[in-house]
Amino acid sequence: MPASPVLARPFPRPEKSDSRTSGDAVEVQVRRELVNLAYGNLAGGTLVSSAIAALFALGVQDTTAETVWWGWLGSMTSICVFGLCLAANFKRHPPQTAALGRSSRLHAIVTTLTGIAWGASVWIFPTIRNSGELGVAHILVLAGLAVVAARRLTPLRNASMAYLVVIMVRSPSDFLPTAV
Repeated sequence: MPASPVLARPFPRPEKSDSRTSGDAVEVQVRRELVNLAYGNLAGGTLVSSAIAALFALGVQDTTAETVWWGWLGSMTSICVFGLCLAANFKRHPPQTAALGRSSRLHAIVTTLTGIAWGASVWIFPTIRNSGELGVAHILVLAGLAVVAARRLTPLRNASMAYLVVIMVRSPSDFLPTAV
């Protein structure tokens, strides 16, 4: 005996609507604009970060083994190339609405990798432990990068928070023993 149509489908299906509400449309437009702002800042920020990394590596080359600072500079360069390729691809082929989340995550990945590399510089280079002029310069570079990143990464809050956490995670721990 076949099931009655009422029992087979006890609840009515919601009607499909192709039109979005005005609130959804505004939210999508705002999201798109935030992603556009973030990617608009990505190429310039990446170039500045790579230039600072090169200058910093030149400044600390006498305090660290050559393989260490070349490895760090190579990592920074690779991350910067990834960021520049990502920004160029975004400019050439802006994502569709469905891909905005993916674009946001890729932006967060590249900025977090940059923050990790800068945060690791505190462990890799002995500048802060030696409390010399290079240590002061190192802290000023990290502070400057953190301030600029906080401003530039504001459109994508997750990228901003991740960058700030990974770049600054070690710095306070270096100053606590001397402060007490």
